[in-house]
Amino acid sequence: MLKPVALCTLLLFFATLHLQAQIYIAPDGDDGNPGTLQQPYGTFPKAIQESMPGDTIYVRGGVYDLVNTITISAVKSGTEDQLVTITA
Repeated sequence: MLKPVALCTLLLFFATLHLQAQIYIAPDGDDGNPGTLQQPYGTFPKAIQESMPGDTIYVRGGVYDLVNTITISAVKSGTEDQLVTITA
């Protein structure tokens, strides 16, 4: 039988994994969407705004019209052990 401390540690580990989100953006997406693969956001700022430490933002293929510089604050970049990852 697992000791209570080991069991709690294991449960917290799996809870952390569950909280890590996958956020999608696409040129034909919409910021009113939930940011899923099937219904991606349309802009980088929306994806960054919705991200949390440990999340991954997936940039779908296409051409993005960037009007302003994209700035990611230290708060939105994640933590030392749970970065926000942006990948294409």
